[in-house]
Amino acid sequence: MKYYYLPILDVTNYISNYCIQHNFKKILEIGPGINCFPLTTHFVDYKIYDETMKEKTTIVDVSKDKLPFQDEEFDFVYCRHVIEDMYNPFLLLDEMKRVATAGYIETPNPLIEMSYGIDFYGSCACYRGYIHHRYLCCNDNGTLKLLTKYPIIEHIETTLDNRLDLLQNEYNWNTYYLWDRKNGNDLNYRYYQMDLDYEIIEIKNKMDKKKTKYIDELFNFVNIGLINANNFSKIV
Repeated sequence: MKYYYLPILDVTNYISNYCIQHNFKKILEIGPGINCFPLTTHFVDYKIYDETMKEKTTIVDVSKDKLPFQDEEFDFVYCRHVIEDMYNPFLLLDEMKRVATAGYIETPNPLIEMSYGIDFYGSCACYRGYIHHRYLCCNDNGTLKLLTKYPIIEHIETTLDNRLDLLQNEYNWNTYYLWDRKNGNDLNYRYYQMDLDYEIIEIKNKMDKKKTKYIDELFNFVNIGLINANNFSKIV
């Protein structure tokens, strides 16, 4: 199986062109690691990966600390494959919305978190998705939805395990979320929580329409994720 861990070139070009077309000059990147967005002017990370980036990097623990920037100080904020790793991504989501008027967030597609043999080039074949991730994320018509990745995910039987064809489409490896407040698409998110949105166990009262099983939500996230990937690939 081919693994699509790196940024998709066409997606990077699309986001870059979007920034250029909208004359975005000051661009902040959260957690660049070793794969930086080419137009970034300032970085935020928990350590320095490259000494050549040191002058442009601010060290911040984004799970507990606010970003040390003014409101709307940046034109654009870029954040790829960070949200799903964090124990508290909600502070960062609020802070990105505060310090920038537009941005791009990318996370693994829920399909990937439900698939075996993904992490470390298949060396963790007995586990689903990336073994260190805490959340599944999907873009549902402009709302970034987050769902906790509970251990029960390892014990679910699904026909997705036989759909290797879905994993061969590089776009199906990510969730894509582009927002721009000035164009009427603000950063909106919702965290799906136990007792409010679902139960872990089977609901005995079938008339309770407000609660569904956690497993149902997992597959709902996968379906939404695949729709988002298909739609985004068309505009790119």
